[in-house]
Amino acid sequence: MDKQTLVVLQRAYIEPFTVQSNYARKNALHVAELASRGLLTTHVGFGTYSKHWRVTPAGRALLEYTAGEDNARNL
Repeated sequence: MDKQTLVVLQRAYIEPFTVQSNYARKNALHVAELASRGLLTTHVGFGTYSKHWRVTPAGRALLEYTAGEDNARNL
């Protein structure tokens, strides 16, 4: 996983972005990688989905493990 992918994960944690936002489009490959790894999701409950990408518990653990939540944007 490259640094830009972690930056996208950090951004989703701090400020969830919409599925159809320019940010999501610009970073589509990173969003797809994060979602396929189960680190980013739109799922909010049984049969319920949001319009925003949100970090999963596994994604948050990765942020904490790799650089800490405050340092991830400096990657």
